[in-house]
Amino acid sequence: MRKNINIEVLRCLAIIAVILIHNSAPYFVDNSLIHKDILGWGVIYFYYTMSRFCVPVFFIISAYLYFTSNKPFQYMRRARRLLLPFFAWSVIYWYFLNPHIWDTFWGILINPRVYHLWFLYIFIGYSFLLPLLLSFAKSADKNEYKPTIILIFTFAIILPSLYHFLVLFGIKIAPISGFYFDLPAYLVFALAMPFILKKIKMIYSIVLYSVLIIINMILAMISTYQKGSFSDYWFTDTTFFVFTSSLVLFNLFINADLSFIKGKLAWLVYKIGECSFGIYLCHVLVTEALFRMNICYFGSAIVGPIINTLIVFGTSFIFCLGCSYLKYIRAILL
Repeated sequence: MRKNINIEVLRCLAIIAVILIHNSAPYFVDNSLIHKDILGWGVIYFYYTMSRFCVPVFFIISAYLYFTSNKPFQYMRRARRLLLPFFAWSVIYWYFLNPHIWDTFWGILINPRVYHLWFLYIFIGYSFLLPLLLSFAKSADKNEYKPTIILIFTFAIILPSLYHFLVLFGIKIAPISGFYFDLPAYLVFALAMPFILKKIKMIYSIVLYSVLIIINMILAMISTYQKGSFSDYWFTDTTFFVFTSSLVLFNLFINADLSFIKGKLAWLVYKIGECSFGIYLCHVLVTEALFRMNICYFGSAIVGPIINTLIVFGTSFIFCLGCSYLKYIRAILL
């Protein structure tokens, strides 16, 4: 079955956005940047805000592909595709980044060996719950399960966002701070699927997405300014503005006419899409290797993250593309 070019373009943008976030992080956590380079500080927050769709979009794509597929969910195939690379890369990162720390099989199950692998712990559970959620969504009347979505959305997304919004103005409501349910918040991406696939004018989607990320960027900058140190709450995947803007962006792309992408460009898009999971898994190790070889750029907060993102993305893609032609290596690492 031929892949959807719209989905693959979105995969490409999402994996580039992941790498941009990680390459912006050294500047983002630099508290002195707000005083010594106000323009650079603003640009870094722009990079962070415009890239936050990346992880939510991976969840949305998984839900969309399952929801629109007539094939039965293959648990064993899904387990192999996710668990084998998860354990392989956990061991690789443990060996290369923490070679003197004793580890165990159970240690890998409990804690990620490196920061970006947190994604797998939620995504694996999410993937195996999709059949249950979406079979319910397909069989039930939308109006029947709409209250369920509203409840989960309220407790997992609205209340945490409201709590942090009130904190900006010195208002603290202690009970609200306890409503953090990561997995239910991600499950809303799947439950909301029948509601977001709407045909709306492209210009409206672009304007709405722009407004959402601008508001989110302003809130994040206010929060950091008030604390005197970086604040990343408003960039969390399940906060209101990141959540909503990600849904809007997905709907924008899924309805866009991308038929002009043909030939070699289409081949490149499909290949990057196929390698996106592998790129996600390996790019932190690639970044570390390039850093040790002094290949990464250290300088302006405005151009540094972009240059490093392109270098890391290109190197990671070439590595994964090479692995994709090796049957057993592909099965283990990608």
